[in-house]
Amino acid sequence: IIPIETHWSYLSGREQVVEVNGSLSQVKPMSCGIPQGSVLGPLLFLLYINNMKDACSCHLFFYADDSTPLVSHKSKTMLETILSTKLTNIRIWLGDNKLFLHLGKTEAISFVSRPKLSRSSEIRVELRGEVLTTKTSICRVGVYIAAHKWMLHVTLWVGYVAFF
Repeated sequence: IIPIETHWSYLSGREQVVEVNGSLSQVKPMSCGIPQGSVLGPLLFLLYINNMKDACSCHLFFYADDSTPLVSHKSKTMLETILSTKLTNIRIWLGDNKLFLHLGKTEAISFVSRPKLSRSSEIRVELRGEVLTTKTSICRVGVYIAAHKWMLHVTLWVGYVAFF
C-alpha cells in the first residue's frame, strides 16, 4: 500500500452520530477532520497547520490545538495595530483551511518593562468588531504567566505542592 493511500483510508469513510438528551441523530458522513483521541491525530493536525506562521509573519507557539502569536513593539498604539492585523491574517488563513478562530477563547496579555509599569499597559485589540479580552495573567500548559511578575505562578504551585 502506498503511504498516502494509508493516510487516506484513515481519514475517509467515517461517520458521526450526535446524542442529545438520550436522542440520537441520523448517521452523517464525516468529510473533514481528524478522529478525536487518535494516536495520529496530533501529528496530522500539526502537519495541517504547519504553515499558519507564514500567514501572520510572526512567532507562533503551538501546543495541541492551541496557538499563541507573539508580537512586540515599543509603541502601544503600533502594537495594537500590528496585533489586530496579524490576528486578521490568522483568521483568514484559518477560514481558508476550514478552521475558525474562537473569539470567546482568544485573550491578549501585554508585557512591559518596569519603567513603563506606571503607564497603562492594557492593550485594546479588535477583531471583526469585537474587542478581545485583555488579561493580567494567563495559563499556558500549566504555567501561569502574569503581565508583570512570576509571583502568581509561584504562589499557585506552592499551594498545589503543599496540598500533597
